[in-house]
Formats: sequence, structure tokens, C-alpha cells
Amino acid sequence: HGCVTACVALASSDLGTDLGAWSSGTLYLLYTLCALLGANAIVHYTGAKYGIASALLFYCAYIASFIVARKTDGEVKWVSAVLGSVIGGVAAGYLWTAQGPFMQAAAQLYAPFVEDDKSDQLLKKSERMSTARLKANSLFAALFGCVYLLAESFMKVLSTWIPTQFDGGETTVYVVFTIISVLSAFAMVFVSDLTAVVRASK
Repeated sequence: HGCVTACVALASSDLGTDLGAWSSGTLYLLYTLCALLGANAIVHYTGAKYGIASALLFYCAYIASFIVARKTDGEVKWVSAVLGSVIGGVAAGYLWTAQGPFMQAAAQLYAPFVEDDKSDQLLKKSERMSTARLKANSLFAALFGCVYLLAESFMKVLSTWIPTQFDGGETTVYVVFTIISVLSAFAMVFVSDLTAVVRASK
């Protein structure tokens, strides 16, 4: 996601004012429509883990579209940029929906490890478990937010540093970001399906 937000920041300056506006506008329009109308159905079909993995994979199309747009002109440039934004927007629309149940499952599995907090000993067992889940959710939300923002900031710094170090300029940025995105999507396949683990433990 850090790679995508870095590309969004580069869209207007790299693709030109008109195409950059169309690219970003299409990305956010499809993101909104997918989140409102299709995200739940997609995640219901894919499950949380493969919803995240597939969305990350489709994100790669958005980033790679910048490579094509920089190397082409005319209609091909426009089609590649806008099509990449369509795919990226749909991916973003259900990525966040898939992340929700995945993090909830992680918090549910971690909750027993914080249930024995001495400050909660006066509570009933059901209340202790509920409190433990809230604590686990808060912890994971904080960790996610921290890692997410650090990665996003790092990618934006990287997008300004790479062109000064390599001959390919901004094209090298998009190549590097595409590689990082593909590896991230591929790595997600090997992450345990925590929602399945929770269902199996019931």
C-alpha cells in the first residue's frame, strides 16, 4: 500500500495534469464504488487471507501501469494509466474489508495471552475475555497503524531518492515498487489463514 500511495503522489507530476487527474480520479471512484457495493461479496467469496493476497496482487497492476504510461504515448498511454487505476481502485475497495476480519481473528487468538492482567481479576470470566479482546484489538490497531505509516513514509522517501541515484529516473521507481508489491502479494500466500484458525478452535 505504501508503494501505491507513493505512486498516487507522483501521478500528476509524472503523467501530466490531465491524465494524472483522470488516473487518480478513477482510482478513488472505483475504490469508493467497490467498497460500497462489492467488497463484502468479494471477501465472502475469497475469504480474508486470499482477499488480502489478491488485492495486493491487483495493486501491482496499478503500479505497473505507470511503467507502460511512461514508455508510450497517445491512446496507449491513457488506456494503460486509466485501466491500471480501475484495477487498483477495485483492489483497494476490498483490501480494507478483508483486513478487518483478519485483524479481528488475530486479536481473538491473542486475547487469552492478555486475559490474566491483574487489573482485571475482579471481573467475571466473560467480562475478562471481552476486555482482553478490546486490549488485543487496540494493540494490533496501534501496531498496524505504526507499521503502515512508517512503510508509506519510507516509500515516499524512496520515490524521491531513487531517481537521483539511477539513470532510469522515475521509471526505476515504478520498477522497484512493482517488484516490492509482487513480492508482498506472494508472501501473503504463506501467511496463516487466521480466520480459519479461529473457526477451527471453536
